Amino acid sequence: MFRRIRRRFCRLYACQWLFGMIYVLVIALVVRHNRQQSVQFSKILISKDWRATASKAPSERTDNDGRVKDWERVKRTPGENDVRYHIIEKMEDAQSDINVIEGEIANIDANSRINRGNVNVHLWRGLCCPKINSLRQYPLFPTLPKERLFRHTINSGPSGTWYGQRIMGFVYPPITGNYTFHLIAHVFAELWLGKEQNATDVELIAKVAIENNKHSSAKSVSHTSRKIYLEREGKYFFDLLHVMNGGMMSRDHVNVTWLVPSGHAFTEISAKFLSPLLQDDPSFFNHRELSERSDMLRASPSVIDSEINDADAGEGDEDYEGIEIPRKQKLSKKFTSYFGEDFNIENHYDLMTFDQLPEVSQEILSIFPSCPYEPKYVQKRTFKRFEGIWKTHFSSVFPDDGTKEFICIGNRLKRDCHGNSLITADEVLEIVRTFTKTIQEKYPKKYDLKAIVNVEKTQDISRGSRYLLELIFRERARNKIVKLSEYVYKFNNSSRLCTPAGISWNRNVTVNVILTVKNQGNWAQHFINEMSRISEETREDHVNIIVVDYESKDINIEESLRQSSLTNYKVLKRTGAFHKTEAIQSAVSTITDPHSIVLLFDLHLLTPSTFFSVVRKHTVEGRMAFTPVLFRLTFCGRPLTTTTQSKGYWETFGFGIFSIFKSDWDRFGGMNVQDFRDKWGGEDWEMIDRVLAVGLEVERLRLPGFYHFYHSKDGMWDKSS
Repeated sequence: MFRRIRRRFCRLYACQWLFGMIYVLVIALVVRHNRQQSVQFSKILISKDWRATASKAPSERTDNDGRVKDWERVKRTPGENDVRYHIIEKMEDAQSDINVIEGEIANIDANSRINRGNVNVHLWRGLCCPKINSLRQYPLFPTLPKERLFRHTINSGPSGTWYGQRIMGFVYPPITGNYTFHLIAHVFAELWLGKEQNATDVELIAKVAIENNKHSSAKSVSHTSRKIYLEREGKYFFDLLHVMNGGMMSRDHVNVTWLVPSGHAFTEISAKFLSPLLQDDPSFFNHRELSERSDMLRASPSVIDSEINDADAGEGDEDYEGIEIPRKQKLSKKFTSYFGEDFNIENHYDLMTFDQLPEVSQEILSIFPSCPYEPKYVQKRTFKRFEGIWKTHFSSVFPDDGTKEFICIGNRLKRDCHGNSLITADEVLEIVRTFTKTIQEKYPKKYDLKAIVNVEKTQDISRGSRYLLELIFRERARNKIVKLSEYVYKFNNSSRLCTPAGISWNRNVTVNVILTVKNQGNWAQHFINEMSRISEETREDHVNIIVVDYESKDINIEESLRQSSLTNYKVLKRTGAFHKTEAIQSAVSTITDPHSIVLLFDLHLLTPSTFFSVVRKHTVEGRMAFTPVLFRLTFCGRPLTTTTQSKGYWETFGFGIFSIFKSDWDRFGGMNVQDFRDKWGGEDWEMIDRVLAVGLEVERLRLPGFYHFYHSKDGMWDKSS
């Protein structure tokens, strides 16, 4: 009997397994079918705020012919159960022409579709924005969204959990008179309106935000705008910014309604009174059109990261207590008492301005005797694996460079949570006074010290200290402002300065930037934009870009470089699985000049304009390699501003950004392709072991304004062939 029961149960389990597998297969086929549809239906739940607004809408009004006025809200039927349906049409499926009015699908002609009935929607996914300005501070905003859509309404329902969006276009008032706009959203939103179709002349008319009354000097703006005079058949640019963070996806929404002249309630803006800013989908490979569209997308002041636009608080109150950024440290009066009234204790010069000045370094340095430079910490020996990262040296700086101004996140070591250490003012005064006194002895009354822009110190406790002096002088005879930027050395127990043998930097050496890419189209374009910006701002013409591209399908790297302002570049095509070490080594092997610099770089960076100058100053052939330390922002972190304190940490154990002369690269052997061909992580640490083993020192410095942004790693290192 028990045997028969067991057989029946076994048959039952087999049937259940069979039906279960069939059920899963059917579900999978249905999901796949839905994803292939060119039109996606987005079910939008009405928030409590929206219900409150909608309940105030009057009953249907009709003209003499019985038609409902276009600008008034159509009354919902009782069966709708507070649910509206929007159709979101992807731009790649632009052939179909559809229109949606309260869930009803109706065809419209192509001409109407292009000119009326749509707005542009740009989405940035996987993005944390504690406030609207966090979207503006994101490096891919406003020109490189993850998704580009057309939508038939300004309003938006649930679109995800971590994202920012920009909804933009033109609105056409149906009658002339005073209009009032009302904005509701979860979490934060801003509505901007232009004077007619001019996108450069816009005004913030409504917003949903946390007011920062303690520190903001900006005019308060509420959910509801003031009365705004608009003319019938006028064309007015609008810009709606919206961010959504975290869970509660069902509450995600942003809705704009208006109160028309002589109206009694706020109503939706009909699609008939809307048109997009961009009329069609720009091909990613048509870079002339892409450039024109980028200019249009940047034109509005609503997208600019400014103190006025950053007036609000956000989620995380510690960020918005008013940040004092020590941009230029005011020196004590004892500097003036020694260097004279011509000395500028407030130092109005930054490194960007400093680099543009004419130089007198060689003439002045010829005064100082040369001295042997053999720091004790430089050891030409074999290092154990990963031992070398503990043998690198950080420089201290003067004046304060602001690298301490951040909130350290995570269980980090102390050095990850500290900025650059500071040289005392007394020590700087002593060194600079000794330096200028020697100049006066050789050239009496020829040079007057004007400003101390930057001093860096690397200490060898047993022997002495090396200083990088960056000073500004006024040449009396010609009344000309000139600069000095060079290394000096001071032995322990000595009052004299000398020039360290072999430690001098080359102003015009070529820097070869090495980059590896796989399916990171927007970030690759961002890299090209960053390199172009720096090149234009600094008139840099000694930088060469070498990109190794592993079959990227979302960008044509070579065409993007060709259409940029960059002139020196090379693209190496690779197929198959992504191998970082092999890609880097192959790129470096194409460099023919042994007296040029190899610079390993990354995509997801915000780079200071002085970056290449800093690299040259700290990379010395035969003596010194350089690994600038970047600040790694957290998921919600943004660069330091007067109202936003950066969240993250200094990546002191990261050596991925690395510069060295090609001749020295060949000496230590380059990347370890054999041991790290299929591994990710540790290849840079192992590289440092071998760099130190050939007798080079590795210089380290936390670089202000050098940020790494959080990003998704999807598709970056796909190992499929």
